[in-house]
Amino acid sequence: MWVLGRSAKCDYIPGVTAGGHRWCNQSGNMEALDAGLFCPYSKQAKQAMDGIVAGSAGQPILDGCAFEFNTQTPGILNWISEHGAEFVTASTQEQKDAIAALLTKKMKDSHTVDELSRLIRPCIGLTKGDTKATVRLYDNIVANLKKEHPRMKPESIRKKALDAAQKYAERKHRARAMTIAQTESAFAYNRGTDEGIRQAQEAGYLGVMKKKWCTSGDDQVCSTCKELDGVEIDMEKEFDFKGKVLFRGHKLLPPAHPRCGCAVEYVEIEPPMFLHIPPIDITQTDSFREYSTEDIEQMAIQTEKIISKHLLIPTMWSGTIVVNDEGIQNPDGHITYYGKMWNCDILTTHETAPAIILHEQIHARSISYYEPTVYAQYGKIEEAVVQFMTEEICMKEGIEIISSSYDEMTEALRQIRYQINIYDTNYEFAKMLVEKPVKERLDWLSEQLYDILAKDETVTIEEYQRASELLDMLY
Repeated sequence: MWVLGRSAKCDYIPGVTAGGHRWCNQSGNMEALDAGLFCPYSKQAKQAMDGIVAGSAGQPILDGCAFEFNTQTPGILNWISEHGAEFVTASTQEQKDAIAALLTKKMKDSHTVDELSRLIRPCIGLTKGDTKATVRLYDNIVANLKKEHPRMKPESIRKKALDAAQKYAERKHRARAMTIAQTESAFAYNRGTDEGIRQAQEAGYLGVMKKKWCTSGDDQVCSTCKELDGVEIDMEKEFDFKGKVLFRGHKLLPPAHPRCGCAVEYVEIEPPMFLHIPPIDITQTDSFREYSTEDIEQMAIQTEKIISKHLLIPTMWSGTIVVNDEGIQNPDGHITYYGKMWNCDILTTHETAPAIILHEQIHARSISYYEPTVYAQYGKIEEAVVQFMTEEICMKEGIEIISSSYDEMTEALRQIRYQINIYDTNYEFAKMLVEKPVKERLDWLSEQLYDILAKDETVTIEEYQRASELLDMLY
């Protein structure tokens, strides 16, 4: 938190816009600034907002469907990350990033618009116009008090003017936070609705769709939105409303402006060509077998959803499954048949299993955050930890575990967990290791293991050698 102190030039006041700084300098009104009239602050918020989910659940056309909306698709996460806070003007990029963070994190905890507004307040300051109005109010009160109460002490005049101006600034600050909260909630709600409809189309629940602009129907609807009310267009078409285009596809959906309360209703004009095929059962035995490409894609949707229940780390998976029975040749001549590729696609053959797909999807939440050179150095511990987590999730979810070349390393991790005796279960231990940065895992394991041995006065040389052998498997 930064608090304003005395500054002859008013070089930088966190939370006050650049326009506000320029105006303060030009006006020369440093008294209000020195009085502490503006004490904004900015921090990275760590909360969530579930408008995306609410949007997808709010469409009557999906009522009665067994369809379940997946909020963890790259499309949803990337959109929030890239376009969250696009409507927020007169803010630094740091402040916009902080607001966008409110929309990005997990989307598990539910927050009302009022709660989101309270969370946003620390991320913003006053606009240039509000800054000018607040200082003008301060000046007017000072002038009036001097005129009407000439005997009043300067300190009293200054205090009364400051109190009134601070209350005014706080109201403006709350109002701006509420505007941002309402607008960003509308963005998330409408984007969630659109993504939900598209996922239902892909899954075969819905056919050809059109979208219809709907206003709130009250007397607060602006002229722009009144003209759009009831307009029905194709899914890929943009609505015709004025205003600056904030990003590509901005006019595909509401809101049309700050505090816009409009939404879209989706209308099915043609039924789906094929009836929905129920998802395959990923908990069956003998799961390592031949699957169709469609079954593998369906399997990946289910396993990704399962991983999201166990790991909080956002996925880097592209959403694409590459099915290639011939594999892909590496620069060293080695053929890879299964893997998470560095473009974040997942490679498999038609002969596969849910546990194999799940393993690669966990990589997308771990090593995918690093360069290939990191995997070259820490490949063994990465594969061991990912397979360890895969097996623990499979046991909890009833998915068949497929033996692999990493079994010896996962057993080493289980033995290390037993010796250091920090976590009650292998599941908790595996989850901690996945969430720990890749480069820190080996050092942490070594420190914990050797620290335990050093404190044991009865430890033998053989036990030290065994500990060294367990760690060597992971290096």
